[in-house]
Amino acid sequence: LCFYPVKSIARNKVWKDDLTLFTTDVKVSKNSAKSNCSAGGKLWEEGKKTKNKKKQAEYYLLSEKYLRRAVEIHPIYNDAWLLLGNVLFDSREEISEAAKCYLNILGRNPLHTNAKQNIDIVLQKSEDRELQLKYYQELIKIFPSDFNTNYRLGVLYGRYLKQLDKGIEYLEKAVSVNSKSSDALKDLGTAYG
Repeated sequence: LCFYPVKSIARNKVWKDDLTLFTTDVKVSKNSAKSNCSAGGKLWEEGKKTKNKKKQAEYYLLSEKYLRRAVEIHPIYNDAWLLLGNVLFDSREEISEAAKCYLNILGRNPLHTNAKQNIDIVLQKSEDRELQLKYYQELIKIFPSDFNTNYRLGVLYGRYLKQLDKGIEYLEKAVSVNSKSSDALKDLGTAYG
């Protein structure tokens, strides 16, 4: 009985904030996917907040380390994969690697809204049309009737790859899903023209 109050008081300083708590706990529970994910997620958040580039790089590097450990321990841990994709994109603009993380989630859980949003965000930051095509072709297998995926493929094939027939095919599918999209209608009209 005497030991527990002493232990509780000694641990109080760890509760200063989430960053301190999670980065302390991960050292104690280094084989816990949850602890590694929590520490990695909090470090990513801190990295996004700071204006100090050196400190930001340190936060992102540690975050990536913990998140990679989390997915090593628990390979289907969606939260850890999502955060790892975020860190890879935010720290080094690793578009392909981030997209792989999000696609990994969507292959298991197509209803994961954040993974679906994030893969589209990072792919739209790329000017590598072949890279975009590669991932949108993977997404269309998962979401054959999705407006956004069909629209993105239509634009890629029609505007950037100059394959109008394929572009029209995907744009028509996008318009059939959402006939009120002015962008899809405009691009389809341009492709017909």
